[in-house]
Amino acid sequence: MLKKSKLKHHNTINDVMGKINSRYLFASKFTEIDLEKIWPEIVGPNVANCTTGIKVLKSTIYVRFDNAAVKNEMFNRREQLIKAINVGLGRNHIEKIFIQ
Repeated sequence: MLKKSKLKHHNTINDVMGKINSRYLFASKFTEIDLEKIWPEIVGPNVANCTTGIKVLKSTIYVRFDNAAVKNEMFNRREQLIKAINVGLGRNHIEKIFIQ
């Protein structure tokens, strides 16, 4: 006859999903999707139209522009962008931004 073993560790679904998200970098993808939604509100419609790509890896954002003047302006406003993005996302997740 087999004895039933009792589980010593109980994990909630939220804990398990958090571990999966951090391990497979799903959190970065979710942040990237959220950022793409709020990007026009943060930078304005004209700058958003010049944006050709947004990539989030861990706590760093890589943004690509097709206009040199816009790229230069965004480079000068990096710190303001980081603050506005963190406020827009509702969490202090972004630490660095690279303008390409």
